[in-house]
Amino acid sequence: MNIQRFLHLDSTRRRFGLALIFLLVAVFLLPVACGGDDDDDDSTAATDDDTADDDTGDDDTGDDDTGDDDTSDDDTSDDDTADDDTGDDDFEERELGWILLDEDRGHVSDVLTQAVDYGVDHVQLSHDLIMDIDEINESEDKAAEIQSIAQEAHNAGLKVWVWAHEFARETYLLCFDPEDDLWDRRADAYRDALDRVPEIDGVILMFGSSDAEPWYVPCFCKWCKDLEPTGNPALDLIHSRPVDRLQQIYDTVGGVVLDEYGKQLRVRTFMHQPSELEWLGESLRTEDDSRIQVMSKDMPQDWQPYYPLNPLVGDIGERNQIFELDLGHEYWGKSKLLNSLVDYLSMRLHQAERAGGIDGAAARVERGGDHALGTPNEINFAALTAYFKTPGATPDGIYADWLATRYGVSGEALETLTTIFRTSHFANRKMYYTLGMWSLEKGSDIPDNAGRPAQLRSRDTTPYDADWASTFDALNEPTARTLVDLWQESTEALELAQDNLDRLESVEEDFAESGDYDELHGMLELQRDCAKVWRLVIDTIWRRELYDEGDTAQSDFIEYNADTLSDLADAMQSRWGAGISPGNPGRIRAFVEDLRTRVPEQVDSEEYSQPTIYDVAATNTSGNEWSITWKTTEAMTSLVEWSGKLPLYPNSSGEQESLKTDHAVTVTFPADGPVVYRVAGHANATLIRSGDYWVRMGE
Repeated sequence: MNIQRFLHLDSTRRRFGLALIFLLVAVFLLPVACGGDDDDDDSTAATDDDTADDDTGDDDTGDDDTGDDDTSDDDTSDDDTADDDTGDDDFEERELGWILLDEDRGHVSDVLTQAVDYGVDHVQLSHDLIMDIDEINESEDKAAEIQSIAQEAHNAGLKVWVWAHEFARETYLLCFDPEDDLWDRRADAYRDALDRVPEIDGVILMFGSSDAEPWYVPCFCKWCKDLEPTGNPALDLIHSRPVDRLQQIYDTVGGVVLDEYGKQLRVRTFMHQPSELEWLGESLRTEDDSRIQVMSKDMPQDWQPYYPLNPLVGDIGERNQIFELDLGHEYWGKSKLLNSLVDYLSMRLHQAERAGGIDGAAARVERGGDHALGTPNEINFAALTAYFKTPGATPDGIYADWLATRYGVSGEALETLTTIFRTSHFANRKMYYTLGMWSLEKGSDIPDNAGRPAQLRSRDTTPYDADWASTFDALNEPTARTLVDLWQESTEALELAQDNLDRLESVEEDFAESGDYDELHGMLELQRDCAKVWRLVIDTIWRRELYDEGDTAQSDFIEYNADTLSDLADAMQSRWGAGISPGNPGRIRAFVEDLRTRVPEQVDSEEYSQPTIYDVAATNTSGNEWSITWKTTEAMTSLVEWSGKLPLYPNSSGEQESLKTDHAVTVTFPADGPVVYRVAGHANATLIRSGDYWVRMGE
């Protein structure tokens, strides 16, 4: 292809072409250059390393929570989810922002009004509103839209930041010579935008998912060729020194935004690979201009609640750093399902404080047209504000205040709603994440095919916490053990969802407004229906993996799942309509149709069943002594395994002699710090292990 024609292809085709080139290079060089685990590109889920993820094959198949001192897991029936005094860490004086994604102008005005009510001091405009600074220069309508929003925000006392990718609108073959006109072009883009919309207060500069991510852009001009090699073969092939390139961008953009216009500049550290995080972290630690601020997700990659804390938190030098949080639930429900993050937010804020502290947070309020504000998930915004603005704020206090105000409940009904909200978080986790791993889909719905789990490799947790290696291995090369653990986890998700629905129906008469009850009932009912679908989808995908390896005995179970999923698609459409998502009937049917191309339709079918664990609970009997109770569908032995961090369970208590269906084990847990446990037992020769349950997230 003529090089000039290639350089001026649209960005998607250009990136695809370059990706092919780099894929060939990566096959030979990246395992050496990047340690073999740095090819998890968010936009190309299949072209990545398969280093280990969670924990399935290691007797610690942690279900929900990753090894991150996470919020109490499934066991929400016991009101012992870690109740850390987040407000005691003096968050209340720090920055608090909201990130807007939907460009519906009326909705934006509504959000701005609510932002003031929640004590927010700034808003960030992103995604459908703006992702590149060049958009302002290319469209008078876009410039007018951003200006109108900024003026309205200023009238409400809010500052306004805009998101901007680099490099944008550039070819994928550049010269990084400081004298090259590239830098004048990029500087002029910011000058023009700030001249058009002088009301902009700050720019969020970012690199992940850009048209041309700077570290991977080839440079073959003399200046680049004369650079000292890095020792990384893949980078040296294209003459890339990522840290230097990033600082060149800081100098160029900062020279305009900070020096010429007196605005603020903040680097967003979202990346796809550990190596990219390392480059970005080093560039910030060694950057001289301390005015450059930072925004880091609470996790190291895309939104996945089991990831450990983002390693850049507290490790970017002496500069302002805020959290980026997702209260719009982009990949696990998009606010169509109840998902309370009250305890989770407390946990993450404490983790950040232990890592060196943050200076504030900015939270996404939606994904596309799916808005969290105005739904029961608005409790998460109340929690974030409370942690920042109310000294001594605790999860228990937030639940009590918000639920009583929102629903007019008290006494036992208030306790019941608190349990429902707490449980919702863990019902979602168990449904969406396989043994703590993001495996299925980059979105909130099921995959539309029954092939290899699309996210299994690209979302691997192991590069950030090596303890998760064996779980990834079990999911990537499944055995019958994997199927047993997945079925138990999915069954727990369905159990929690159904329990929540039953609890809500028991307090219907306590609601002040019937409309509030109906709204909450609909969200919980959809959660229950989705849990049925996800259980069969997950079971089918991993059974199909075994079938492909020659285990034809799986075919009858797969046939039953296919027939049942078809029935569930009809039921979902009848109850919720053809457009419902998550649990979209069209996607369910597409999944079954694709499955039929992989596993021929069978004459016989058989419903799968196995002994299961249910009704897991922990009760503090005295001091550090806890009674762990649970039930099983078949008689089995009793064992409690526990730890301070997933996925490892080095401690255990119980007895392995008598068989029973009602189990109780007394355990002495540490007086402080995180405590996670699971229960297990043998039913005949089969080991059944529960998902993870949290007694305490830690202080």
